[in-house]
Amino acid sequence: MSDYDEIEKTLRARLAELEERVEDIEEDLSTPGGGDLDEIALESDDDEVLISVNYAAEKEIELIHKALKRIQSGKYGQCTSCSSDIPKERLEAIPFTPHCINCAA
Repeated sequence: MSDYDEIEKTLRARLAELEERVEDIEEDLSTPGGGDLDEIALESDDDEVLISVNYAAEKEIELIHKALKRIQSGKYGQCTSCSSDIPKERLEAIPFTPHCINCAA
């Protein structure tokens, strides 16, 4: 067992949750709207929010995939910018972070 088994489980659970959310959002966005102009305007506003949420989820999915690759390669826990060790507390708080606190600032 590696030092990061729990973090890997957390990342995989979050990844599954985000992938399901993205699927739901994409399904919702693909459903045509209807109704009067007020309803169409409201749906348009809702779609803009969903698009923003979807974008954020897809970005986090990308970061999680990269973190999982770093775990597999043995490079997880090292800052991708300066190669210093990332404190475990930071990794537990933001498990997909590629940077130490100094490089993230």
